[in-house]
Amino acid sequence: MENVVNANERLEKILKIARVLKTICKVIFTLSVVFACISAVFIILLAIFGGSVLFDNGVFKILIADADLPVPTLYCFLSLGILYCACEAVLSKISINYLTHVLNAGTPFDYGTSKELRRHGIIDIAVSIFEAIASGIIIEIAQQHVEALDLSASVITTDTIGVGILMILFSYVCEYGASLVEKGNRT
Repeated sequence: MENVVNANERLEKILKIARVLKTICKVIFTLSVVFACISAVFIILLAIFGGSVLFDNGVFKILIADADLPVPTLYCFLSLGILYCACEAVLSKISINYLTHVLNAGTPFDYGTSKELRRHGIIDIAVSIFEAIASGIIIEIAQQHVEALDLSASVITTDTIGVGILMILFSYVCEYGASLVEKGNRT
């Protein structure tokens, strides 16, 4: 009987963590959308007014602290900002949906949520690869306009591929847990 109580307490801790993570993902999603919109607004302002008007009026002067960046470099940075924020918004929205389903099921050890976690891992890997390729294209285009610009080593990352692989592996652990729960319910 004590093992059942401990298992229920552990499950409650898991669900509490899922609620906290869902809240964090909602904040990340909101901030990603806001920052992507801000970057888009600055790109539009650059296109309409040009760099000199914005620099003279102090809009970008505050943001870049007199870094004396050429306009194509700003386009590159802002475009990369939109790309990264959009990818992060997609991944956080998928996480919100997954965590909602875990909370509705009352356990991560459910066949449906384990398959969803596996799908989340696959999407995470795909988004990471897309992000690396798209940022490489943006950087290459920017380097065609600004010869001294070298961002290739510092910007392209595929760090979420490992997270995606871990999600896929953990989905099998959750599926195994679902089979144990199902087996326990039969006895």
